[in-house]
Amino acid sequence: MVSKFPDLKELETFYAVASALSFSKGAITLGISQSSVSIRIRNLETRYKQKLFYRNGWSVELTPKGEFLYGSVKKLFEHLREIENFLGGQDNIRKIRISAGESTFLSMFPGIITEYRMAHPDIDFNIDINETLKSLENLKVGIVDLIFIGWISEGMYDRNVFEVKALGEDELVLIVPWDHPLAEFQSVKPEQIVQYDYIARRKSSGVQRAVMDMLYNAGLSDNDLKVKGVMDNASSVIMAVHKNMGISIVSRMQTTVATSMNLVKVLNINSPHSKRKVYVSYTNRDDRDVVDFAQFAADYFRRHSLPETSVA
Repeated sequence: MVSKFPDLKELETFYAVASALSFSKGAITLGISQSSVSIRIRNLETRYKQKLFYRNGWSVELTPKGEFLYGSVKKLFEHLREIENFLGGQDNIRKIRISAGESTFLSMFPGIITEYRMAHPDIDFNIDINETLKSLENLKVGIVDLIFIGWISEGMYDRNVFEVKALGEDELVLIVPWDHPLAEFQSVKPEQIVQYDYIARRKSSGVQRAVMDMLYNAGLSDNDLKVKGVMDNASSVIMAVHKNMGISIVSRMQTTVATSMNLVKVLNINSPHSKRKVYVSYTNRDDRDVVDFAQFAADYFRRHSLPETSVA
């Protein structure tokens, strides 16, 4: 017999996915695995025999039933927050507000959050997935307490205001369709990349900034790229490459799911500047919760084989 009321965790998961229109970003927001998100959504759709999302590869859209449920669930959670605030149920829960770059934490962030919550049940998180420059702006104006990003330059921050720690290294790689002329190679030079149609990220993206730095050091610029499209996120870039719209440079962290699904061929880039550091930054050095979580994240990265580095 179907329960009279829907499962709250399933609704919470639906709300996170519908808000981001992404199963992976929903998983990051909730601090759970993407497989757990998929199971909860499938259970919700099975329970009510309704399709809530259109899925096309990594692209996600709400169905009409999903649109209706999203509006209703949004109101429900607003009412629940009012109840919590009125009854004081959150007095002992402390929040850390985080803004993170998609590539930096798409694969590792759920693990960090889950492990930290086990040791600190009195800490909760508000998480926004943003491009690098937006994350930095959110930190500057106090919208978030702490940011994780994959690109930074000296002119972006004041060392007297910002605490900046390099957690480890990531790598830029080239992704190409399997039938692309470059697919026969294991590695390429930057000069080869600019010869083909290219799918770019916006310049506010940390990956795109790192790409610009690498091209500059190779005697090239982003103007040399044959840009055929500009995407808002890595998932869209990967799907565009999969559909033969062009090639692109992404973070190796972003390719885990794509390679497991055989969507694209991943090539190394023959450049000493293909490496990029992963950073955590915050402003309030007196906030013990923020400082402790930043240190925990650094330890987590080190335990998961990202070499620790220091700010250049």
